[in-house]
Amino acid sequence: MIWLLAFIAAAETPNPDRPTVAMTSGLVAADTFELEAGGLWSRDNGVGAPILLKYSFGGFEPRIGFDGANSASGAPGLNVGTKFHLDSGTAGTASAFFGSAVPVATGETWSGSVQLLASTGVEQIGVLVNVGVAFEAEGPFSVAGVPVALVVSLPPFIPSCGVFVESAAVLDQGLGQGVLDGGIACLVTEIVMIDTAFGYTMDDGSPFAQLGLAVNFGTLGAK
Repeated sequence: MIWLLAFIAAAETPNPDRPTVAMTSGLVAADTFELEAGGLWSRDNGVGAPILLKYSFGGFEPRIGFDGANSASGAPGLNVGTKFHLDSGTAGTASAFFGSAVPVATGETWSGSVQLLASTGVEQIGVLVNVGVAFEAEGPFSVAGVPVALVVSLPPFIPSCGVFVESAAVLDQGLGQGVLDGGIACLVTEIVMIDTAFGYTMDDGSPFAQLGLAVNFGTLGAK
């Protein structure tokens, strides 16, 4: 218990990427460990349980993620990546992200992406943009498309909460993997944020919904 309290004492406000498709341009607070976890339901793919672990070294943030719902089947959807801080100023924040799938089961194929993450804001309205290049190696190594995402955060109508709407797709001779969604995230304590989102895929109109949380556990080895 004392060990757990030491972590919490050094914890910071979470900076989660969930529940949006887009990743935030900011990094987790320097030298802190953060967990994102949730439940996801979609008409096409059933139930998922995405889990993401992140640790910030200040200028860069390595991470590892997997789908807890599929782990028992031997296909956990394991992925790794790193976010690098590029710039911060009055105009906004910019970061770069490099990510890769880690195939560990029969039938899983490699994929990866390189993306630029940028955000800005006017008054109480924020804008987050992700754009990059996706790769795959299902056969020969090739470019899989251009992932793009736009998130607009709106003035909160509940204290300590934020509302967002989002459009995201992979541009490859059309709007592949396109989604439209929206939701709300609320800071319930200084170190815990909860969220929920609802949306649908643009390909076939399939609905999806998710619910989750982010917890910042502070500095590893805090005294």
